[in-house]
Amino acid sequence: MNIVMNDQSQDGPSRSKQSKIVRDPAYYCAKDMTIQIGTANSLAQTGWYYEHFTRMDAVRLLQKEPEGTFLIRDSSDSRYLYSLSVKTGRDATSARILYHKGKFQMDCNENIRAKMPTFDSAVGLVDFYARMTQMGKSNAGRWLENSGKSDLPIVLQKPKLNCVSGLRHLCRLSINRNLPKTLSKTKVLNSMDKLPIPRPLKSYLKEYPYIN
Repeated sequence: MNIVMNDQSQDGPSRSKQSKIVRDPAYYCAKDMTIQIGTANSLAQTGWYYEHFTRMDAVRLLQKEPEGTFLIRDSSDSRYLYSLSVKTGRDATSARILYHKGKFQMDCNENIRAKMPTFDSAVGLVDFYARMTQMGKSNAGRWLENSGKSDLPIVLQKPKLNCVSGLRHLCRLSINRNLPKTLSKTKVLNSMDKLPIPRPLKSYLKEYPYIN
């Protein structure tokens, strides 16, 4: 499936822009390594990353789950790193996550790619759409069938966990979910800075500023 995405407000994540700066390939190689290590660390903390799952594995696992249940898995397509599998109101489906020059983005039709929001990590991408769902945003986007004849809204309600998280992480998630609702990562971090807790705890929160 592809995705149709409406334009987001300025409170959302940055979009890719053409730059006049020409980067050396070595720059992107070093940057990619840093970003991929950070993304792998974040995914390891989620409890909903299914490393070796196929699309059919995800379909079988999500088949009887409520609408909006989701997970991230390795993509079966060698051109992509990850795929997002979700139980929709019709069935379980999957969408590939595109990675290009330091940014993650939902795979989509080429003619709307420039309008799609981009993210610093795969977990950040999922977090954005989960926050959109939590905030009742109707313009979060839609899953579009390959035929183009029907679509469904993107709804990410809860992750399908594959392990039990530690108490510290569960407490962190609880705090994150109770911060003021926003799509802006900067505002999330600012809210964490205002919490009346020791600095080491603030640093721990900022290591995983997501709600799932």
